[in-house]
Amino acid sequence: MRAPRLRSVLLLVLPLCAGCLGAGSDGGSDGGADGRPQGGPATAGAASWQRSDAPLTADVLPFAVDGTVHVGDERIDTGATLATFVVAGDGVYFVADEDPDDGFLPQSGTGELQFADRDGEVVETGVEILLTSLRASPDGHHLAALDMASGEKDAFGTPQAALVVWDLAAGEEVVRGTEATGDPDEDDLAALYSELNMHIASIDDDGLVLETSSTWVYDFATGGGKRVNDQVEFSSALDAPAGEWRLDGRGREQTMLGPGGARVKPDLDPARLELFGWVDATTSYGVLNGDPEVLVTCVVPTGACTELDGTAGQRVVLPAGLSEPGLDLTGQSDD
Repeated sequence: MRAPRLRSVLLLVLPLCAGCLGAGSDGGSDGGADGRPQGGPATAGAASWQRSDAPLTADVLPFAVDGTVHVGDERIDTGATLATFVVAGDGVYFVADEDPDDGFLPQSGTGELQFADRDGEVVETGVEILLTSLRASPDGHHLAALDMASGEKDAFGTPQAALVVWDLAAGEEVVRGTEATGDPDEDDLAALYSELNMHIASIDDDGLVLETSSTWVYDFATGGGKRVNDQVEFSSALDAPAGEWRLDGRGREQTMLGPGGARVKPDLDPARLELFGWVDATTSYGVLNGDPEVLVTCVVPTGACTELDGTAGQRVVLPAGLSEPGLDLTGQSDD
């Protein structure tokens, strides 16, 4: 039986580089004298959830089961069933599932961003974000989301969405961009947002790509955003982030294809293994079907695979940004 899962999302691949964008140019965001964004919540004396003193790191794929996030050998109890989460800074940033008993991960709407540290202490940040917009940079230093509640309101009372990026190492907000999210003086924002699939298409350690009615690239170093008018390249979940490795197909008996014609077979039973996408440049993830089913990762170039303890037979939530937001491994339903 194949593990029930939610649809994959195509990822936009664009080069992101520190210092490659100037704030306020080509329709970009307006900055202050230092190029930093102006307006939005003050970040002086940043709250504990905005600053990282002891960054949390994981050598394996993090996952959540029953509100507990597994980050390597650490367990962080959020006290809630999760709709989405990322590991960044000193802990876990998440939005709670408001209807945890329906058996589905919510794929739309908004929710309050919350933070849980290593000790399970939970902070309600007061920031209402678009549920599907939560992202973290690979190094865990930057947290990004669309703030849906604090912006200027249109004539109908709908706040303008703002892309917000927090530098957790510095404890400050480094991006607050509204140039990509309509005009509250002219637009019916509720109607506009219902037609747009607003999402962060990709993120790295230096910047991110935001998709709204057009494509925008934001640079963390300057805080600037710029509309991209050139032809862009799209990549599927089958491609590893660095572009060197690819799954030869979605489903069973897969091969991981690499540089120089390399063909790597995972070291698990090919008749039971399904790989869905990539965690990073060298780690793919998927499910080993059986009784029970279990979440696995496989690495290149060795093909070594690991069954993740604590996932067998569970409903598993995966970090935001992967092609699969969650997996039902209980065996109680089917695709």
